[in-house]
Amino acid sequence: MSRLLKRTIIMCTVGFIMGMAVGVILLLTGCFDYFPEEILADKIPKCMIVSGFMGVAGMGGTVLYEIENWSIMRATVTHFVIVIVAFLTMAYVEEWYRFGDMKDAVLTFILYVIVFFFIWLIMYLIAKKNVKEMNEALKALRPKDEEKQE
Repeated sequence: MSRLLKRTIIMCTVGFIMGMAVGVILLLTGCFDYFPEEILADKIPKCMIVSGFMGVAGMGGTVLYEIENWSIMRATVTHFVIVIVAFLTMAYVEEWYRFGDMKDAVLTFILYVIVFFFIWLIMYLIAKKNVKEMNEALKALRPKDEEKQE
């Protein structure tokens, strides 16, 4: 089994568990208080499963950034499309808004783009910092290697 496939399986599993956890947190914090209790009780398992699959799309999709011959733009666009499709599917299944209402759909899309951008930016800055630290560590090793060769 390839390293990338193993990594995908691990990230999807972690994403499913984290997604379910987020779903439970949303339920426990009252994000779904607008539903009557008898309906809410029926929504708990569905919410956990749907949230889990949202986590699969988000976390599993991060493996796209590890495909060496893909540009960061290609990986970002592909990841964005996967996650927005998952999110819109989740919103539909969970009945968060009416799909016939363009205002709700556009507002949801705009908010999603903003959240995706900020998460992407944070991850990009972390990766950039890690690359800088690795380059500095390599530079620190070079003089030692040159001294050993003399």
